[in-house]
Amino acid sequence: MAYFNIADATFSQSISTQGTNPRGIAWNNDGSKLYEIGAGSIYEYDVSTAYDISTASYSQSISTQDTAPAGMTWNNDGSKLYEIGVGSDKIYEYNLSTAYDISTASYSQSISTQDTSPTGMTWNNDGSKLYEIGVGSYKIYEYDVSTAYDISTASYSQSISTQDANPTGMTWNNDGSKLYEVGAVSDKIYEYDVSTAYDISTASYSQSISTQDAISTGIAWNDDGSKLYEVDYSSDKIYEYNVAPSMALFTVTIDNTKIGSTLTNYPLFIDLSDMPASFWSTVANGGGDIRVYASDGTTELAREVVTCDTATDTGELYIKVPSVSSSVDTVIKIDVDGARSDYAVSATYGRDNTWTQYEAVYHMQEDPSGTAPQMIDSTGNGYDLTTSGSMTSGDLITGTIGKAIDFDGSDDEMVSSINHGLLTGSTSDNLWVSCIVDGFAQSGTDRWVSFAAYTGLFSFSSTSFGIQSNGDNSGDNVASRVDTGTHHIFALFDAGTEYRGWMDGTQVFQKTITDTESSASPITVGDGYGAGAGTNVNATLDEVRVSGNNLGADWANTQYSNQNSPSTFYTATAISPASSPTIQGISTLTGVSSITF
Repeated sequence: MAYFNIADATFSQSISTQGTNPRGIAWNNDGSKLYEIGAGSIYEYDVSTAYDISTASYSQSISTQDTAPAGMTWNNDGSKLYEIGVGSDKIYEYNLSTAYDISTASYSQSISTQDTSPTGMTWNNDGSKLYEIGVGSYKIYEYDVSTAYDISTASYSQSISTQDANPTGMTWNNDGSKLYEVGAVSDKIYEYDVSTAYDISTASYSQSISTQDAISTGIAWNDDGSKLYEVDYSSDKIYEYNVAPSMALFTVTIDNTKIGSTLTNYPLFIDLSDMPASFWSTVANGGGDIRVYASDGTTELAREVVTCDTATDTGELYIKVPSVSSSVDTVIKIDVDGARSDYAVSATYGRDNTWTQYEAVYHMQEDPSGTAPQMIDSTGNGYDLTTSGSMTSGDLITGTIGKAIDFDGSDDEMVSSINHGLLTGSTSDNLWVSCIVDGFAQSGTDRWVSFAAYTGLFSFSSTSFGIQSNGDNSGDNVASRVDTGTHHIFALFDAGTEYRGWMDGTQVFQKTITDTESSASPITVGDGYGAGAGTNVNATLDEVRVSGNNLGADWANTQYSNQNSPSTFYTATAISPASSPTIQGISTLTGVSSITF
């Protein structure tokens, strides 16, 4: 939840009301109509710019049922209107033939209130709970409603005491996690945190702000909590506030004992399911609002949000950390506000700049049967892959990190549309390849990731893998055991110097060579480009990465530790809740079993 925080509200503008001594306000469902109630009437305004009161023009009014109406609200579609009145201590229900058009309202029924001087009312999000607030006992009352939005089926269930000695109105945020009260004695708007949505017994007072005028009698929000409104009885005005998005702040601390030597521009993997609950209550679905900083909190860092699903509280984030120390813990900071848009992929702090150590990076998150190119290169270097063979959407499966691709060992492969420039025939060439392999079943000399027909990361038996160049399958490959489980594979071709390989963070082969290689073929995943039949890999591949740098043993070990057990590689901690309120006072709420201030 990014908005709905009264501490972030700043007054912006006001308008005069149509009637004198207004007692309440309400909006329709899209901000095109505004309503006020008071002095025996309900007034309707047309609003040309949604939720902007400066564009409101009075259109019509109807008389109320109560001689002293004190508040109003709607059901979820504008087919029912409700009024609460202190003259008869009742709640009144109207049916409307045209949604939100008060001229079509016809009175249908009423019920008596719990309070002897009710001043406001509201509903929960589905009409199963009704609430009233009153000055007779200074309480908020909750009703269970067996037929949604039908007041005749409401039965009183519980109450809590208010913060103000003269409470005049109330409302909820959009998910029932926050309750608001306005009062005329202290001229304040009060905010409560509610641990069980819409259950007032779980409400704990958190903060308050002063109102604009002397006798505020009603409050309302716009649809997303970015605007707050109050109406004042003494000045006959409606006030509008702009509400800045709340921000939740977090630290991620990398355990230095997991780092062999200091690494530069390391792309840290964050499993977002490790983030605290306040991250998920604030972040926008998709994670475009995620921003990352160095430990100073001001030096922004590039990041890629691969996924961020607020329905499941899961996601995949990568952060380019300029320096990861092996001697002291490295701290980075993350903030989310639920509102900001994602960076363009080529922006300074966007996706592409997260991967400056790499030539190509494939998260294997895309549907292989989708529109070509299906697999996107996160470096922005253009090595996007187009699938071929009999690949279907069913080949996109759950992987070690997010999703992965299941290769069938028959004809499944992926090829870039452009050639790489990694192998030029020079002894200065480096080729670094890494991937996560699961369920490997070798069917020949299988090509996992290749850079020509006979150059790349291959398997050479049902239990081995190696890196090959120059087509010399007898002397240039070296092997290590691979079984059908999940393994993190790293291989280096350092032209004219050595082959080296690591599996699950441990070096498993090293061989001195004199070879160089010259190849300008596409990058191919799942086969060797132009290698012919019988070389397609039968395995699941995830997180395929290609670099022209010799990243080294410590990089391989660090990447394995980070990917294999992210929750022990770092610690994620909330350093600020989604708001940082200044508490205005402490009091006890009657009927609340546990209050935390």
